[in-house]
Amino acid sequence: MTYLAKRILITDHYPLNKGIAAILTTALRSLKKYIADANFTVLSYFPKATRTPFKAKVLPEILTMYPTKNTAKRLLNMEKILLGVATTIIWAICRKINTNLADFFVKILNEEKCEILREYEKADIVVSVGGILDPSGGSTGYGSLSQLFSIILAKVLLKKPVVMYAYSFLEKERAHTVYKLLAKFALNKVDLITTRDETSVENLRKLGVTKPPVYAVADPALLLCPEKKANVEKILSKEGIPKDKLLIGITVSDFFTYYSLQYHYPGSSDPYIQHKKYMDTLAQVADYVIDKLGAFVIFVPMEMNVEGYAINDRPMIQKIVRMMKHKNNVKMILGDYAPEELEGIFGKMDLLIGTRMHSVLLAAAVHTPMIAIAYESKVRAFMERINQGKWLTNLQRIDANEMKAMMDALWPIKEDIRREIGTQVKVLQMYALAPAEMIAKMLHQNGV
Repeated sequence: MTYLAKRILITDHYPLNKGIAAILTTALRSLKKYIADANFTVLSYFPKATRTPFKAKVLPEILTMYPTKNTAKRLLNMEKILLGVATTIIWAICRKINTNLADFFVKILNEEKCEILREYEKADIVVSVGGILDPSGGSTGYGSLSQLFSIILAKVLLKKPVVMYAYSFLEKERAHTVYKLLAKFALNKVDLITTRDETSVENLRKLGVTKPPVYAVADPALLLCPEKKANVEKILSKEGIPKDKLLIGITVSDFFTYYSLQYHYPGSSDPYIQHKKYMDTLAQVADYVIDKLGAFVIFVPMEMNVEGYAINDRPMIQKIVRMMKHKNNVKMILGDYAPEELEGIFGKMDLLIGTRMHSVLLAAAVHTPMIAIAYESKVRAFMERINQGKWLTNLQRIDANEMKAMMDALWPIKEDIRREIGTQVKVLQMYALAPAEMIAKMLHQNGV
């Protein structure tokens, strides 16, 4: 059944991560499937880097600030937060008296922010598609605060229906009390929460989120359609990838660059050494598949440097390649490709060794066998849902010999694994559509 609706405001988009970009694309397409006349506005942390289907309008997030270790920049971030929060609250109060007065006040400070606030006011529903929320503020930094404030603005100040679309909710022992209390308050105001796994449902319960209905669905990126094979072959040719060799893909994440090492190596006496071990392990495993299988190794960046922001997988990849023996049998993808194109590249691989969550997920979507490195609970949860938990190693206990043994065990049965992944993904794809259908029914029941 197709329902009719009006304006859907999409918040918390982070386009530099190709996995989050895939979520946005598939979420909008799924919503359009059930809400034929939906009009989308997307709030993004990097509007210029944001690609959307259906020519959706793109504006900056209501609060825009980025993780940094620089003290001066952290203070500037806090200044932006306080100014943004104060401006928004005053606008919300003024609009109860006179809308023109509220807009005039905000325009004096920031005309673009006035436009963003108008989008909140016009929206029939606000849908957050940020992918992940960590109440410790650890992995998502100030982004978590922006996500929570968006909920408070939409639900508490403007009384709009709010939905969390296929999120992973993390649990951290070292979560800051203020973040946890704010997350509990905001999430209990939401109308509907859908998660990517049962682990997130349990983490919400532990946090004290009990009021909204919560459903475990599946990551919408599983619905992404890969680029046409002919176009993918052109990309591989352009990148200098040989056609006549086995192809093994590797994705990495440089936790040292933009996350604190302590966050991803909790309890480690020396997280710097632990991080170096992670890099050394990937270099050893890459050399191993070249030696043993005569394979060609492709490193695929999943996060790119845009608008001067420092997150970028490429420097990390270059460091790992320098640690390898067989430098002539390895390439790093240089182009900046859409999620559909990356999915097509993963489909050409014989196997993926993946750290990035959505590299593993997009490889599964095209039935490519993988060995995953679990750096957060969401990776383990996904691998277990597709019955591939056997091919999972933990970042904190990563070991080159263990991964080589895993490779030796997987390789002879890779075609059986490919078929099993295909069967499991087909089931999850039905769950991935569920949030869009739920939103359509919610709007219909509300008479929109």
